[in-house]
Amino acid sequence: MPAASTSSHPSASPRPGWRSRLRARSEGLHRSQDARAIWRAAAWGALAAGIVMAGLPLLIAALGASATDVAGIGHAAWRLGVLAVVTCLLVVAGRLLFSLPVAFLCAVAVAVATAVPLLSFLATRNGAIQVTLACALATAAVAGGTRWLVRARRRRDRPGVLVAVGLVLAGAGTLAFAVWWLADAGRPGSPDAGDWARGATALAAPDPFAAGQWSHTVLTYGSGQDRRRPEYGQDADLEAPTVDASRLLDWGDGAPARIRAAYWGIDPGHLPLQGRIWLPDGEGPFPLVLIVHGNHLMDSFSDPGYAWLGERLASRGYIAVSVDQNFLNSGVADLTQGGTSGETQTRAWLMLEHLRLWHRWNASPGHPLAGRVDTGRIALIGHSRGGEAVAIAAAFNRLPAYPDDATFAFDYGYDIRAIVALSPTDGQYRPGRRGPPLRDIDYLTLQGGQDADMFSFDGVRQFDRIAYSPGGTGFRSAVHFAGGNHGQFNTVWGRYDMPRPLGWLLNLAPLMPGERQRHIAGTFVGAFLEASLRDDARYRPLFHDPRTGAAWLPEGVYNTEYVAAGDMPLATFDEDLDPTTASLPGVRLSQHRLTDWREQRIQLRRGLRDTSAVWLGWRGIADPAHFALRLPDGLPTADALSFAMADTGATPRRTPDTDASDAPDAGDPDAPLDLSVRVTDRSGQTATLPLGRYGALQRVQQPDLFKAAWVRGQVRPEPLFRTWILPLRDFVAENPTFDPGALQEIAFVFDRSPQGVVALSRVALVPASGIDAVGSPDVPGPARGP
Repeated sequence: MPAASTSSHPSASPRPGWRSRLRARSEGLHRSQDARAIWRAAAWGALAAGIVMAGLPLLIAALGASATDVAGIGHAAWRLGVLAVVTCLLVVAGRLLFSLPVAFLCAVAVAVATAVPLLSFLATRNGAIQVTLACALATAAVAGGTRWLVRARRRRDRPGVLVAVGLVLAGAGTLAFAVWWLADAGRPGSPDAGDWARGATALAAPDPFAAGQWSHTVLTYGSGQDRRRPEYGQDADLEAPTVDASRLLDWGDGAPARIRAAYWGIDPGHLPLQGRIWLPDGEGPFPLVLIVHGNHLMDSFSDPGYAWLGERLASRGYIAVSVDQNFLNSGVADLTQGGTSGETQTRAWLMLEHLRLWHRWNASPGHPLAGRVDTGRIALIGHSRGGEAVAIAAAFNRLPAYPDDATFAFDYGYDIRAIVALSPTDGQYRPGRRGPPLRDIDYLTLQGGQDADMFSFDGVRQFDRIAYSPGGTGFRSAVHFAGGNHGQFNTVWGRYDMPRPLGWLLNLAPLMPGERQRHIAGTFVGAFLEASLRDDARYRPLFHDPRTGAAWLPEGVYNTEYVAAGDMPLATFDEDLDPTTASLPGVRLSQHRLTDWREQRIQLRRGLRDTSAVWLGWRGIADPAHFALRLPDGLPTADALSFAMADTGATPRRTPDTDASDAPDAGDPDAPLDLSVRVTDRSGQTATLPLGRYGALQRVQQPDLFKAAWVRGQVRPEPLFRTWILPLRDFVAENPTFDPGALQEIAFVFDRSPQGVVALSRVALVPASGIDAVGSPDVPGPARGP
């Protein structure tokens, strides 16, 4: 019997999925012999179209062109060729990428998408992408290579083992280099101070920041309800009210506002008045100095960071108060959803509310602080956003109402005599879309050259917006010193101007120790308060010639600007577009053999200053260039010449009057510039002095704030002005026949450095009644105590 037949119909094969069908069609389009020939022809056609479209305009331009133009066209063709090669490499890279597993590509993309936004807070976007890709690929090489190594060893695949080991070593080496680079301090590069104090006469005055004779008591005042700090809560020595800032401040209604309210337990309608007091142990009255911090993480409390200043001021007979505004600072949630609205003006307004409280306590019989405050001698000190806030507070102090809402009345009018701004912001609040102008107030701003938070010296903008009434006695100064950063004015903030791990990208090698930075700040602040609140004019020369304080200050590079009430401006270069006219009517400007001569606003790294300068360039000293101011008759008798000058770092232009032989040797590019100042009287008698005798004109500083250019790029240098005050009696000593009472011309003669471009600003005469006020080192002013 025949065997039963098995199934005569083979089973149907399953239908391939869409991915298999797509892959098969793709392979058919690329791998068959006919397909390859077709694609080659299409490629040559596309290439020919590109060559014609790019080459035809170049060919037409080359017909009849000069040799120079042909060279330019050749350069353009070369650039296009380079672009073509780069494009091909990108296509090849793209092809390789699409052959990689989707899971790996997604993992790298997620790493880039999450890390780049965070790094972009500090680094450039391109730099953040490159670093993230490098770290992601290096880590992937270690992980993938390790896995490959295990599997290759199991299969005894010797070539695979070698490749896997190479991947692991390459990835691990890259990561090790990254760790070393982050841990390294960076590259040193502070400018050379040289013999910075040479030729200066020391001030005949005591060290303004030495410990004084007063012992002191530390107190705190607060709402009594602070849930984070007992010194402002149940342990507060003095109870203070809350104030309603809801007309100025809006915390919003998002997650950051809810987190802030939950953390502090307050709202804009109930902000506390809280502070730390360093109180001299005496009956007083003592001058009052309020100190306020700027923006920082709100849970890293900033107000204790000025104890170094408060303790020293108290020992010298000042009541010092570190004001708490941590509840206005940023939280982590603010980094992703934005901060509060009205924060800067609220910081300023709170300072005035603190002054209101201190006036009330001072006038309350039986209060521990009754009669202890000299309310006619008040200074405000602010750091970072606090530095801007104290200037705004001084403006609010004299206004009848809030500029943004005049229905909100002000009634302050306190005797704020002095403002100090440490690395301040400027422009966070602009009432009427302009910076607040101030009048008849003493002002000091300081900033370090390694400030990686405030790249620009923004404090000079407020410096420019201060004016003095006729007959006034005030002064203003801007002090810049190499090697200081943003945070070391506050011991809590410290060396890192960015929170770590972002702070690891900062170049810390040129940064001076924190104690040294605070000593510099304390010396200038102490001298400023003595000159302003105690009317001791002996300290004023420190602010236009820091060499006079060499016994107190560490060696360094200092640039200081100084303006005193009563000076007679001859040329501020703000008045018009005519480069031959000056601020004072009748003054005429002229030049001889300058390569550069133009007036312009002074450019900072971010934005413009609120004043102008004249740019003066020269080449060669054989027939030296000069810039001259010719004065009219009838000017009051002056005792000194004042002006501000800065190196711009620019290269002088070439003009028909100059050639390469004019400057055969450009000199040491790091050496200070020098020039001469020549004065002429109406009888033609002249006298000339070298500027270097009164201090070096330092080269423009180019600080390396970050470890590499990809982090933030090379920051643009900004001119750092220094004020010189040259007594006219020194010119008489050079030429006894020169008559300073008949001064006719002032000339800046570029005869000492081979070439350069400087910016000159605010040329003025210091009247005979003002030479003691500016503190000529040989004629110290009177010392008056509290």
